[in-house]
Amino acid sequence: MSALILAETQWTVSGLSQGISRPDGNAKSRRAYDYFFEGADWSATDLAQVHAEYVFDQLQVGAGDDVLLHIDDTFAGKTGRRHGGVARLYNPVEGETELGNKLVTSCLQVGEVYVPYLARMYVPEDLATDFDEPFKKKTEIAVEEIVTPLQLPAGAALTVVFDSAYYGDERVATIQNQGHNVVCRLKSDKHVSPQGVVWTQRVDAGVRIDDDHSSWEGENLRRRK
Repeated sequence: MSALILAETQWTVSGLSQGISRPDGNAKSRRAYDYFFEGADWSATDLAQVHAEYVFDQLQVGAGDDVLLHIDDTFAGKTGRRHGGVARLYNPVEGETELGNKLVTSCLQVGEVYVPYLARMYVPEDLATDFDEPFKKKTEIAVEEIVTPLQLPAGAALTVVFDSAYYGDERVATIQNQGHNVVCRLKSDKHVSPQGVVWTQRVDAGVRIDDDHSSWEGENLRRRK
């Protein structure tokens, strides 16, 4: 329903009021929405939990059922002058800043049903004091503000699904210590071997000799995994 509202109205209190209004004349007034967004004391985390509980109830989630929590903070380059939810962020892989997503989003999956859960904004370290909040990395935001607060029905099992940015991060162990499972894409330079089997990984070391065609020369090294 929210997607339809956004598609048909502007993102304003007035637009929300028109979109949510019921035809029976009992819709809330604009003043009520003004208070909700500007003056009321409410928590996005608590609201997301109530939403999740409603979903679990409707889908009859209980003991023995599996729930997936997908978290995405994909760092992708952007083009164009304006993009909502995009800022210039530091990419540790490249060692420089580039345009990337500044929102950590999540959704719940039960069977084949996907439902948006909670989104949190990443605030760069130099701006954290402006928001009167401590600086947190995206991985910290995901675990502390999205995974940890989620409460499941008794006996249900949670699996958190990440991308490769979380591989090897201590946050994975934090989630496992909470009794949850973690599924994470491996980085391209990692390999999985059967227990007790040692594999080697090829590492190309050399110097670029042809910038036009990205050619390299050097020796091939092998590193034990």
